[in-house]
Amino acid sequence: MEITTLEQPIDAMYLIHKALRGEAGRTVELAKHLETGCSLQAFKSAFTAWATAIMYHAEKDVGIAR
Repeated sequence: MEITTLEQPIDAMYLIHKALRGEAGRTVELAKHLETGCSLQAFKSAFTAWATAIMYHAEKDVGIAR
């Protein structure tokens, strides 16, 4: 689905969730290809970025709901 305008602020939620799902998918793919003894650095970086984005999003949603 292509969104060309944002009529309401809630319309951005679809874009945010799509981006978070994409990052989660990339992180899962990195995890799937981990092998015993290999470096975890790429996975750790991807996971940290994804988790930070989720937490920021959750904190902002709670702030909006108040």
